[in-house]
Amino acid sequence: KILDTTRYISQIGSKFIVVYEEKDKCIIRFLLNTKKNKKTILDFKGENIDNYKYYLIKRAQLDFKTKSADFNEFNLAVGSVLTPLKLRFEPFSFNKDFTIGPTIGVRYLPHEFSKLSYSGLFGIGISSITLDNFNTSGFLTKNIETIAFTPSLGFMLEYSNSQIGVFFGFDFLSASNDASSKFIYNNKPWLSIGFGQAIFSNK
Repeated sequence: KILDTTRYISQIGSKFIVVYEEKDKCIIRFLLNTKKNKKTILDFKGENIDNYKYYLIKRAQLDFKTKSADFNEFNLAVGSVLTPLKLRFEPFSFNKDFTIGPTIGVRYLPHEFSKLSYSGLFGIGISSITLDNFNTSGFLTKNIETIAFTPSLGFMLEYSNSQIGVFFGFDFLSASNDASSKFIYNNKPWLSIGFGQAIFSNK
């Protein structure tokens, strides 16, 4: 029984349940609003359960314009990260000792249609380290390359396809190289900041 022929348009993100459906039409009832979304979502409910409002829509609208509300704010983030530049302290220096490796963490998306997301990440990587006269306190007279095991923690902000990440970690040099014990930054934290679209691949 149709009581009102007024047409309504609900905003993106409005949630409802299907209470009846046929081949070409459905009857729906919008879910009760919360204080959080009451200012942005139309209020399609009555005063109490006895006054709930129901709406008739075409089945084609249900199939084409809606999807199942299975959105989760927190999700597992797995990917890889490359830190191309490191800032070191005590004494301060920056160099191109890069680290690459897998990361795992938690990704937070404020709402289903948000272009902005936040990720907290833990990574384990392999670093390429250049040992020189400065960072070995004069022990070496020429540069040599070595590798290090590098655990790290990071925070990534992503908007659409653009990303910015801040990471800090520690380089643990291999003991197979005699000069490794002279590395003044061994087991000391470093900081790396990256911009662009390739510092993290999220799946």
